[in-house]
Amino acid sequence: MRNESRAPESYKKEEEANRVQRDSELPGSLARVESIGENRGAFFYTREEIAEYVESPLLLACQTLYDKNIKTWESACSLREAKGIGHGFITIDWTTLSQENREIAREKLGIQDSDIQDYGKLTRTFNIKVALAEDSDPEEISKKASEMVSHLKAQPLLWTPRLKIEELREKYGIEPDDESADVDFFTQGEDLNSYYYSEPENIFYVNKEHYEKYKEGLKVEQGNED
Repeated sequence: MRNESRAPESYKKEEEANRVQRDSELPGSLARVESIGENRGAFFYTREEIAEYVESPLLLACQTLYDKNIKTWESACSLREAKGIGHGFITIDWTTLSQENREIAREKLGIQDSDIQDYGKLTRTFNIKVALAEDSDPEEISKKASEMVSHLKAQPLLWTPRLKIEELREKYGIEPDDESADVDFFTQGEDLNSYYYSEPENIFYVNKEHYEKYKEGLKVEQGNED
């Protein structure tokens, strides 16, 4: 149903396992961190797949941001960045960041207006940066990045699609009155990312994990209002 350009799941998991093993067998410096160098801007359907797109020193920080419903657009942290720009980074979506986290980003992470940049035509972002040298210890980088993102709070999930069936039909070029494109049509495909349907809301989510994240985010929002 979806036009995904990702490799088969079994192949991706095998490659990721091999990469982690190779990293663990090399000396404690950035020389042991393989640069992924592609798939920037990937939409994370699950927490598990984050490791396929994020270099190991920033993995824990990016997983933490995902758990807090904070959207990331890209990251980089390898020997290439140490030799080039001198820092690793995580690009965070400013547009869907809660007001509380915007204030934290300014106060705790030192983000200024000049740090917030257009990312394409649809959103704005800022970078969390971690200084790198060729002999930097990946574990120390991980601790530093995790410490930085720990300041940010869990927030409502503001960036996952929530679609009505009419919107899904339009998205895939199906006639709006085509009743064969029903709930089962959109939820029981072979694609791992088949939609999850919330009957009480009459709303489709990209999968059950995002549905659960959205519901948890509502609890955070309600708690902030109390």
